[in-house]
Amino acid sequence: PTPSPTPTPTATSTPMPTPTSARPSPTSTAAPISVPNTYATYEDHSFGFSLRYPKEWNVVESPGGPPQLAFMSGPKVGTDTPIQGVVSLVYNTDILSADAVADGLLPQFVDRDGFRTLEERDVKLLGGETAFQIAYQWRTAKGIRQGLMQTSVRGSQTFLLLLEAPQEDFRANTQDIQATYSSFRPQEPRP
Repeated sequence: PTPSPTPTPTATSTPMPTPTSARPSPTSTAAPISVPNTYATYEDHSFGFSLRYPKEWNVVESPGGPPQLAFMSGPKVGTDTPIQGVVSLVYNTDILSADAVADGLLPQFVDRDGFRTLEERDVKLLGGETAFQIAYQWRTAKGIRQGLMQTSVRGSQTFLLLLEAPQEDFRANTQDIQATYSSFRPQEPRP
């Protein structure tokens, strides 16, 4: 038998998939969530914002400077770690969108063990303003923790709401968390 010649390879164009980001794409704008009448109200006239939150949550103000509030609640599920959160005011040198600010803040979280974003979305607040939220989670020695970051921009000011908890507590308190975030309202400062 005569050996057949080896075919010569020919170059062909094979489409390659475009790499995609590991982060989810923002979904459509979510409508505001109603806030129960039983919620307490925090107002800061100097920096111009108000926020409603469950009465059971403790609020602690940082003295002087731009406001930073700390929120803590007792657990509603069987863990000993409370839900913890902050509201901070940050001044930007440039005028940025709420999602651009959130994207700029996210890198400080990604070095957490097993960190991943769960959802990104624009949200409508009760006052009609738009904010941007990123839900995320990561692993700790005590289990999975979950967090929610919300940014709201007014001119050069960015209001950052950040709340984190053990995943079980976070899920058990999702309605309170979303209602608190939805109630955030930037207002004109009144010294």
